[in-house]
Amino acid sequence: MVLSSLAIIIGLGVAVATVLSIIILFKFPPEGLAITTTERVFFRIGVKKKEFLKHLQEEIARRNFNFIKAPRSELDFEYSDSFNKAYIYTDIVGDHLRYGFRIYMKKPIAILILFLTALGLVIPGIIVFLFWLAKYNSLKEALLSAGENAYILVRGEEA
Repeated sequence: MVLSSLAIIIGLGVAVATVLSIIILFKFPPEGLAITTTERVFFRIGVKKKEFLKHLQEEIARRNFNFIKAPRSELDFEYSDSFNKAYIYTDIVGDHLRYGFRIYMKKPIAILILFLTALGLVIPGIIVFLFWLAKYNSLKEALLSAGENAYILVRGEEA
């Protein structure tokens, strides 16, 4: 009796995880699940966009992230690892510079967490989630601080 109830619960969990996985695969963008979009407007450096991007790339590299030039023209840089995908973009707004980034959780990670949890492997699911969260937080913090430092370096060149 208990064994059959457990089998039904796991079966329902797998069915729900399968439906959610199909939704993730077909309804979300190819990059994955958009987790955050963050933007900052940096005062009076719009005309120095190239210098900002040069300093930004150097600052990101100092934090051991390997961003490459993005193939899409509306984006400046992109990054990808096993867990996350990130895009950096800048836009001139008047004489200011808008710096933004978007971070995605990759689809296989989301699906893995769903299935581990659905199969009753909650602890491994939590471990994978926490590992993803650590990678995400590290990436987000690196992008925030690199942007701030690049702005300070560009402003310092003006003095």
